[in-house]
Amino acid sequence: GTAADVLAYSAAAAPQPQGAAADLPRKRMQSPQDLEIFTQSKLCQQLLSFANELAEAVKGLAITPERRANASPLVKGLADMLDELERWIDDFPPLAQPMRFGNTAFKQWHERLCERSEGLMADALGRAASSTAPASTDVPALAAELSHYLQVSFGDERRIDYGTGHEASFLAMLFALGARGLLAKSDAADAVLVVFACYIRVMRRLQS
Repeated sequence: GTAADVLAYSAAAAPQPQGAAADLPRKRMQSPQDLEIFTQSKLCQQLLSFANELAEAVKGLAITPERRANASPLVKGLADMLDELERWIDDFPPLAQPMRFGNTAFKQWHERLCERSEGLMADALGRAASSTAPASTDVPALAAELSHYLQVSFGDERRIDYGTGHEASFLAMLFALGARGLLAKSDAADAVLVVFACYIRVMRRLQS
């Protein structure tokens, strides 16, 4: 669809996960040929349109406290979830050690993320379930799916390699929320100026 349609295109446009049988995200592009197939796919075009829609929505706008206060329940839930992840950083102060393969403190932080991300995501989704989510939304299954994107978006706990690919994983999480009908077109600016801004803040603290 067009950029204007992608943010909240019908939930029917993407298959709904079914309980424990949900097809959780996993790496599918293993070769240049796989990448070529993806770049020519309808899904890739939808993802790019989604990114363009977000970019257009924030032109001329600023990050302000009022924006978060007036945001939708889902946006507030996602922002609160990211605030919780930031608070964890204080629980794992950096250790004095060689940094070639990452600091053990980050590995501990990321381990907690993997343990708790599904529950945190379910809490955030639960705020929107009663107001914006389609009746068919399986919140636990969707939380399981999206928690994988969330985990990957904070880098690899085994080494220092944060980059644009991890930001793309966070974008994919937002895209999936739009595909399921939870992230509305009216949330476009807040998705960037509130949610993505919180994500970048957490990443900067992790890197410092």
